[in-house]
Amino acid sequence: MQVRMTHTLFRALLIALILALVGAPTGGLYAEGPADRRAQGAAASPAPPSATGSAASGNSEQALLPSERAPAPGAESVGAEAQPGDAGAALGTPALNLQPPALPSGFWGRVRLNGSDVPVGTPVSAWIDGALVSVTIAILVDGVSMYNLDVPGDRPETAFLDGGYPGAVIRFMVGETWASQTGHWRSGLVLELNLDHPDLLMHARGDLDGDGQMDLALWRASIGRWSVLYSSKAYVAAQAGAFFWGTIGDVPLLGDLDGDGRDDLVVWRPSLGKWYALLSSTGYAYAQARTYHWGAKGDVPLLGDVDGDGRADLIVWRPALGKWYILRSSKGYAYNEARFYLWGAKGDVPLLGDLDGDGKDDIIVWRPSLGKWYVLVSSANYAYGQARFYLWGAKGDVPLLGNVDGDGKDDIIVWRPSLGKWYVLVSSANYAYGQARFYQWGALGDVPPR
Repeated sequence: MQVRMTHTLFRALLIALILALVGAPTGGLYAEGPADRRAQGAAASPAPPSATGSAASGNSEQALLPSERAPAPGAESVGAEAQPGDAGAALGTPALNLQPPALPSGFWGRVRLNGSDVPVGTPVSAWIDGALVSVTIAILVDGVSMYNLDVPGDRPETAFLDGGYPGAVIRFMVGETWASQTGHWRSGLVLELNLDHPDLLMHARGDLDGDGQMDLALWRASIGRWSVLYSSKAYVAAQAGAFFWGTIGDVPLLGDLDGDGRDDLVVWRPSLGKWYALLSSTGYAYAQARTYHWGAKGDVPLLGDVDGDGRADLIVWRPALGKWYILRSSKGYAYNEARFYLWGAKGDVPLLGDLDGDGKDDIIVWRPSLGKWYVLVSSANYAYGQARFYLWGAKGDVPLLGNVDGDGKDDIIVWRPSLGKWYVLVSSANYAYGQARFYQWGALGDVPPR
């Protein structure tokens, strides 16, 4: 830790010396624009392969950075009074800043749930005065879950709080629950702070009763219990469903694997790379549960219908490679019929949704650092050359997909926790920024169901 502090101090002194000799350019030496991020990402990620993602031709281990070409129709310009997170464009060039930024406050330690280590990949975020200022994920170190998080200093040239200030109280969120511990921001501070919280709750939405409307499900990790409010029962708590499936460390999901029009209860176990599914067609009978081996520690599991047969496919996205691995239901989840696609990079958020309206899910990543959506559409056979791009959202937002306008295609949505505000690009308007919709609903600490 002493080495880390010495290196950081040396870097700060070196930057200060450069400033004294040559001065800072307009906007501040430390302003990092999209062009900087693109250059960094491109250096780490070679160009896409020519393959369109078949099992035979998509096995390359190249990491793909989605092309930074001009956005597809519907995203012609950054535009953008309606675009969230674009306040900087309206404010113009920031004032000249001749002072080097403050050193960040560094926090690190163990992350646990009820005394047990949280799953690798669990988000750990820092919040000051209701604003998200830093985020990382739990990693495995010598068999225990650890985190390492730097909280930068607030930049006075920005119109919003994007870091700490002396004495600021820092709240930590582990997964979707506030940790019991807090910290205080001080420039150059490096502190071991073990995080714990009483229970891990995961929210999901799906159609478990088959009425075509969304039901609300809550999964409690400590006891592996699913609690379901059914739309067909007017979401009455007294008529909620209850199931026990999964344990601490599992990742809960909902999807229709058996094709009966109702979602099944699924958990994915990172430690084994194993899927466990309770099928609705069997009345969620434990004796008739299905299991599959697919994925490994560090992967992100998803359920979606990529082949368009009306049943969920088993999907994992590997952040280290930006690679999608898909077992298709239409092929009986056969391993030798798996498909692979390179799309995205470490730090992106993977999503599945139908933006082109062909009844099959598109492969999507959202890049928080740019607020940019990268979409491989199924109607183009997931061809890289026909990918779509949209600028919508900013770092700290929560990306979602859903059919808000009822046209059968998913809309592009971000929810901003600091404001409790929803920003929606509707597909019926071809995702035009000028026709975006906005809704005020929720508050800091709330969790939108995904």
